[in-house]
Amino acid sequence: MTQLAALRDGQSPIDNNPDILLFPCHARIVIIGLGLLGMSLLRAARSSWPAIAVDAYDNDPNAREYVRSAALRVTVHENIQSVPPADLFIICTPAGAVLSSLASLSTVALPGAIIMDVTSVKSAILPYVGSLLPPEVHYISAHPMAGGSTGGAAFGRDDLFRGKPCTLTPFQTVPADTLRAVEYFWRMVGSVPGVVTSPERHDDRVALTSHLPHVLAFAFMDTLERQALEPDDHLFIGRSLLDIIRLGAANPNIWRDIICMNREHILLQLNAFDTALQNWRDMLAVASDDEIAAALHHSVSVAKRAVPQREPAHG
Repeated sequence: MTQLAALRDGQSPIDNNPDILLFPCHARIVIIGLGLLGMSLLRAARSSWPAIAVDAYDNDPNAREYVRSAALRVTVHENIQSVPPADLFIICTPAGAVLSSLASLSTVALPGAIIMDVTSVKSAILPYVGSLLPPEVHYISAHPMAGGSTGGAAFGRDDLFRGKPCTLTPFQTVPADTLRAVEYFWRMVGSVPGVVTSPERHDDRVALTSHLPHVLAFAFMDTLERQALEPDDHLFIGRSLLDIIRLGAANPNIWRDIICMNREHILLQLNAFDTALQNWRDMLAVASDDEIAAALHHSVSVAKRAVPQREPAHG
């Protein structure tokens, strides 16, 4: 059993039992990819477990140099093949680089180790994990619903995941203690984990809740460009536009992979949105003031139901 899963029988991290020891002082974590998510996980892990060993790699020399200078007691490696065996490997690369990273780690990960990714898509990755995964190494694809308007190692922070949901999609069947260890890890960095066993369901739902809003924002940027912004337009910019601009300015390298790897589900959600948009277009053309008011009240009701109260995070 991996040291990370040194959990007493019948216990769960959900119980918040202070005696649970999932990350002993001699545990080791390896983080691959030092963008916003990777660096935030590094900081959060170091904050939660000051004594554990942390190794890291990124193909960007500037990111590697930043981590070396950050005084976080992290061993930074020049190439992915030089990272050591570890209890937990976390792949924090863009989605398109996950499988190649896993292939590189396959010669390093020992039986009992856990490998995770943190990507926004599952169906384009998990079916191929089996051919790359070493024997008795467990793989769980995580998706923390966290991010920021600015990416890069310099913007990582230890509270990025606090209070944010995180889905966990295991590859095939993983031991219960392994899943509990991963749940515990995400709770300790502040997140609220939940298991979603179906990659297809994950990709369908996240296409609605995350990918569609981003695609709409990208399309809105086209609308802004066609409107030929005028010099005094800054006088008319409020929070609503700034929120859309934040999404529209998302990292193109990350979102290229997400859109290309989940395009089928995104197209389905775009079709549904087209129907809703046409309904609003038709209503604006002929509806009375009272009918529009009723539609707005209905929108408020849906918005309130869409955001349930979340349980408090730990860590």
